[in-house]
Order: sequence, then C-alpha cells, then structure tokens
Amino acid sequence: MPALFNPDLVPSWNRQQVRFMAVLESILQPLEDMNTVVEGYDNAFAIDSAVGVQLDYVGALLGISRVLPFAPISGSRTLGDADFRLLIRARVAQDVWDGTNEGAQSLFDSIFPSFGIILKDGQDCSIQLELTATENISDIQLEMLNAGLLVPIPAGVSMTYEVPTSITGTTITVRSGVYEAGNIVFSPAET
Repeated sequence: MPALFNPDLVPSWNRQQVRFMAVLESILQPLEDMNTVVEGYDNAFAIDSAVGVQLDYVGALLGISRVLPFAPISGSRTLGDADFRLLIRARVAQDVWDGTNEGAQSLFDSIFPSFGIILKDGQDCSIQLELTATENISDIQLEMLNAGLLVPIPAGVSMTYEVPTSITGTTITVRSGVYEAGNIVFSPAET
C-alpha cells in the first residue's frame, strides 16, 4: 500500500510552508502507523510465521489447544510451536477434506510430507495408512497420530497403520507391523 504521507503529492505552493507540512504530517503519520500494524496482522497470525501466543490464538479459532488431551510417553503434554503447527494444519485438513480418497492423499502429501503416508482403501469401511518415511517422525508426532489427532477418520470406518520398519525415537520405539488406530504399541527406546 502506498504511503499516506507523501510530500510529492502536496501542491508545490503548500510544500514550501513548513508549518502546513508539519500539521499534515502530524495528522497522517498516526494513520500510516496504524496501517502498518494492520498489515502486520496477516504475517503475525499466519500458521507458518505465528509463534507462541499468536499461534495459540490461531489454534483457539479452530477449537484446539497446544495442551494434549492425553499424557504422552515422550514428555510434556504441552506442544512446542512446530508440533502445534502440525496439529493446526491437521485440523484445517479435517475441516476442508472433501471425503474422497484422492482428497485425503493430497492433504497427506501437502501437510505430512515427512511421514510419507500412503492411503489404502479396503473398500469395506476400512482404511490402511502406510507410513513410509518413518525416520522423519518425532516421538510426539507418533503419539498424536496414534491418538487420532492428525488424520481425519470418517465415521464408521476402521483405520489401521502399517509401519514397514521399526521406528526408534529418543524415548519410544514402534515395531514394524500393522496396528489398529489408537493401538500402536509403544515400548522404551533401545539404548
């Protein structure tokens, strides 16, 4: 947006009047400052750039909190900004998902590229998610996935996760296998 106070837009006969220019600037400068603040809101509350309390407000608009509704094995119930962003993106995906397999796969690819999720529809009210990039999933993200916070599950559809290789994080290990959603077995990490 162009500056509100631009001396070049003042007629030349008034531009020479020092007091007139001072009055004009004192009137327009606060408006320009407010305009700068308002333009900054887009950046301050964007999912990718918001931090701390700003990110909490974005989550509150979506009805989610950075405090998990369960006690994770891997540590604190309170999510850091990066994991909370993932949870926010997952909630947005749940809200905009069109209910199709293609739509779900597209959302997984854009929101969870590091998970390498492949969707397999059993055509019998069952879905299997294969995690192909298990080395990029943090412990807390695994636990959020297991709790059903990251992947939209249609009503009446059972979901299983296929973990092709064992995932060993800092505090938990998930063995390779097929698990029912909500029943991934976590064990202490091998040292």
